[in-house]
Amino acid sequence: MALALVLVPLAFAACAAAMPWQRWRPWLLPVCGAAHLALTFVALGRPDVAAIGAWLKLDDLGRLVLAVVSVLFFACSLYAPGYLALRTERSNRVFVPCLLVFLAMTSLIVWRLRRSFTSTTTRGPSRRPGNTC
Repeated sequence: MALALVLVPLAFAACAAAMPWQRWRPWLLPVCGAAHLALTFVALGRPDVAAIGAWLKLDDLGRLVLAVVSVLFFACSLYAPGYLALRTERSNRVFVPCLLVFLAMTSLIVWRLRRSFTSTTTRGPSRRPGNTC
């Protein structure tokens, strides 16, 4: 479920890039935004969300940022089809997939990378008792 927050927008981006109809391509934005918002609500409802064998974990700050990004993207995606319908002289073949890739990448960066090792090196002088440096 956790990877779906990244893979669903990427799948929609691939569909948007392959779609030949400029008139219908912008409508993938609200559909993907709604799907991502639903997945976000499901992820926020679970106490522990992890991905890739717990290498990526959604912490408290990540939950907040994911919720804000998902709600804002959904709100903007509702506006985008009308805006792009007024700008028919410009192709949206690159714009729409890029917005969807942006959603996928912002969803990915909210995940915290689990530390697989403890830090044994310190910067500066050691803090051990008896060390006068």
